[in-house]
Amino acid sequence: MLATLLGLGALLFAAIGVVVQLKDALNTVWEVEEPPGHGVWHFTRTYVVSLAAVLALGFLLMISLILTTALAALGNVAMCQAPRHIARSSADRIAALAPSAMATRSS
Repeated sequence: MLATLLGLGALLFAAIGVVVQLKDALNTVWEVEEPPGHGVWHFTRTYVVSLAAVLALGFLLMISLILTTALAALGNVAMCQAPRHIARSSADRIAALAPSAMATRSS
């Protein structure tokens, strides 16, 4: 239990550090000046906002994983319930549309 808590703490600390460093690097690249006030409040605020960003990204990834799993399960159920010739032709149509959907999405 202690090892799990220490591991999660180290993971959160590292993820927050990565987000803070990414923010600083982007500010340097885009030549954005830091606002004055490099006190404890600024330091705490930066880390709290970074923690919120890490948690929000984790939440979105979890939702994406759940939706992908649910759609795959529904697809398997639909394939089992549909007559064989309909299921095969529907799967072929979906497979044919996938590359065009990916091309549209990336452009």
